[in-house]
Amino acid sequence: MKKVKHSLNILVVDDMEINRSLLKSMLEKMCFQVDEAAGGQEAIMMCQSSMYDLILVDINMPGMNGDQVARKLRDDLPYETVIIGVSAQNIDGDISRCHALGFDDFILKPVTMNRLKNIVGEKFALLNGEHESMSVSNYYTEDFFPLNESSISELARNFGNQITYFKYVDKFIDQNNCIWLELNSDFSVKNFDSIMANFHKLSGIAASIGASDYADILNDAYKTLHKEDEISNEEFIVLQNLGKEVERSFNKIKLKWKKREYL
Repeated sequence: MKKVKHSLNILVVDDMEINRSLLKSMLEKMCFQVDEAAGGQEAIMMCQSSMYDLILVDINMPGMNGDQVARKLRDDLPYETVIIGVSAQNIDGDISRCHALGFDDFILKPVTMNRLKNIVGEKFALLNGEHESMSVSNYYTEDFFPLNESSISELARNFGNQITYFKYVDKFIDQNNCIWLELNSDFSVKNFDSIMANFHKLSGIAASIGASDYADILNDAYKTLHKEDEISNEEFIVLQNLGKEVERSFNKIKLKWKKREYL
């Protein structure tokens, strides 16, 4: 555990803008200085010109993935830094595997303010709060399908209010629709490599915004497609309908909160 007397200088690395924005918003509320990098090469260049106390890096990115970035930084940086992996996939609570990949620890999406405070507090002795054990049961509830309103409410509080949160939700819905347009085009010509890439992209965005079950199912589809190199028409339609249902559920929650004069 590091003890520091200054505000942390933090770098957030993720190929998806919405994921970076969500993390940056929470970290800035803790009065930290936050920079963003949209990929591994950009992150490495920024770390060569600036010193960062903490680097939060998405584990699964195109080009250089998170563990490649972490190992490169460990080998090249002339200063010590804490590197935490961020992922929609659980690493089985195995800290030794985190270390083998080059990370000091990892945090599971969707990231909440409390989890972020706890992990930063543990690494830097800055913040109060007990450290959460890394178990899937800490992050998902059995009734979370397709959305859990209490989890959504917690995320909304992390961003200060429901209005700010739903600005990000609106961005997610736009991206969800755009990605499904691409997916339909790719599926019509059986471009499975592009479909896998979009499943991964959409899974990460969904996890960050709180649609965890949607993210899990997309991630399962990605793994199945990677293994079998195909997806049936029926499976594809089910996934697409789930995306539409998640969008409807977000709009229902938004309307419900408006009626209660939350928004």
